Amino acid sequence: QGSVVMDYLQSQGVDTIDVLVGTHPHSDHIGGADDIIENMQVKQVMMPDIPDSIMPTTKTFQDVLTAVEDQGLEITIIEPGDSFDVGGAHFLVLGPLQEYDDLNNISAVLKMTYVERSFLFTGDAEKKAEDDMVASGEDLSADVLAAGHHGSSTSSSQEFLNRVNPSFAAISCGEGNDYGHPHEETLARFAAMGVEVHRTDWEGSIAFLTDGENIAVETQKAA
Repeated sequence: QGSVVMDYLQSQGVDTIDVLVGTHPHSDHIGGADDIIENMQVKQVMMPDIPDSIMPTTKTFQDVLTAVEDQGLEITIIEPGDSFDVGGAHFLVLGPLQEYDDLNNISAVLKMTYVERSFLFTGDAEKKAEDDMVASGEDLSADVLAAGHHGSSTSSSQEFLNRVNPSFAAISCGEGNDYGHPHEETLARFAAMGVEVHRTDWEGSIAFLTDGENIAVETQKAA
């Protein structure tokens, strides 16, 4: 979907990417990154450290590595506690906290704060990674949660949600997908907490807009 993402960014007047974060090397998370890196002005590429034991050999991952090299860039390894600023937004890396044995749990987890509002991006982090973040004592609270692993029951555990306590949840999942995402258990947890859920399979592209105080949601479903 690289060209789709690129078209959207350019329609918003974006031609430079200050920081491109690949949460983890699964194709549905980095599959379009090579298009972006090759065709837009990308200043920095960040990814979590990937243990050798689970280092992927897929063409998708190799395409990203090749694009990074071809553009004269290097991948910056991000670790918990790292932070960076883009415009007026502050990003703090919360995970992965351990060298997990599966790619979902090594997802880079980032909390973005802009004035009074915050957003938590969790990639495909599952309950093990969530539990470690809860145990870390870090402030996980966020107004908007990008739900882990496409709304799967493997993620968005109750303990984690209690700490995040989001007002909104965004679930990225394909319409009629084979995995049954989002799972009913996850939706039930969100409903019980009064979280306003937005889903790409129902609403298409979802944009959360904030001035640092208010949050508005815009959706656009392809014809």
